[in-house]
Amino acid sequence: MFNFLKNLYDKYKEDKEKKQNNISLWSYQRFCRFYGITVFLDQNFDEKISKILELVNDKNCEDIKTIAEEANCNYKECVLKLRYLKNKMKIDYSYYINSFTGKIKKCSDSDLELIYKYYEMVYHKHYSIYEMKIELNNKNEEKKYTEEDIYKELLYLSDRALLSGIDFDEKTHEILYYTLEKRKMKEKYVTLNCPNCGALVDVIKFDRGRCSYCKTLVEDTYSKREGE
Repeated sequence: MFNFLKNLYDKYKEDKEKKQNNISLWSYQRFCRFYGITVFLDQNFDEKISKILELVNDKNCEDIKTIAEEANCNYKECVLKLRYLKNKMKIDYSYYINSFTGKIKKCSDSDLELIYKYYEMVYHKHYSIYEMKIELNNKNEEKKYTEEDIYKELLYLSDRALLSGIDFDEKTHEILYYTLEKRKMKEKYVTLNCPNCGALVDVIKFDRGRCSYCKTLVEDTYSKREGE
């Protein structure tokens, strides 16, 4: 078990050193939107994030309600910020966020083992559930996984923010990746803040789009054409 935990920590540390971990309101807005949540501009964003990190990383506070109160957040907002900070690797991968019991604490060894099973396939390979099934069944002679088995385990990890930056299609149960969806959008769209309400708006490059929240027309004046 010690070697297993050490390997997981080394992998996490390596990813943390490679990954760009800049914290910003804009990237937080994008992260929340991936989960279908609209977040507006907040001039106190940096202060809230700093306080949450202090309470979790320095003071080992486990009570989400207390963290929310001291960081001047509502409860739902605090849970979102905790998930975002885990995605940015500012909070240790092994923390378990339980919004029902209101606690954030270290997860069990069995949960760590489950994280380790999917870590490479999710964060490095961006596998589909079908591809995960093939790899797991090739490695494991004792148990044969179905796609439903894998979906349930991934959903368990995602619900507890033990794996972040993933979501699922409700009908097909196919896995969706935040990083891949962001990359697809970047090719054709530019994401801007609505000048009226502050919500994010995807605008086709060099064109205009309408804010889905307040219907304000937003124009892309930032992109540059080739040769300019």
